[in-house]
Amino acid sequence: MDYRLAPQDQRHELKAAAIFNVKSFSFSGNYVFGSGFPLNNGTFLKPVYIEPDYNRIDVAVNYRFNIGRVAGETGISILNLFNSKNIRYSNFEKVPSDQSTSVNIYSEAVPFSPRLSLRLFY
Repeated sequence: MDYRLAPQDQRHELKAAAIFNVKSFSFSGNYVFGSGFPLNNGTFLKPVYIEPDYNRIDVAVNYRFNIGRVAGETGISILNLFNSKNIRYSNFEKVPSDQSTSVNIYSEAVPFSPRLSLRLFY
């Protein structure tokens, strides 16, 4: 009997995170790795096609300060530091290719994204 892999059949997933505080600075980073999902278009694919692995590294540095009665925090973070090409499986469009089939177009996940932040407290 033939069977097909479930859409969520991801064999491996690894997540790691770390935060270090040094005086007024905090440094953080995280890493996510996931083995590829099987391509499931509702048919039995021979051979089974596996999507590319997902991996991403994010880093951030924040600085806490006080100026008179105002406290604050400023920082920079970078999402997807090495600009890994990843696919976001939960967001796709179905495009009909004919009367009986359709094609899923997956969108790219978070690209290289630097961000600056400033928070002020009274």
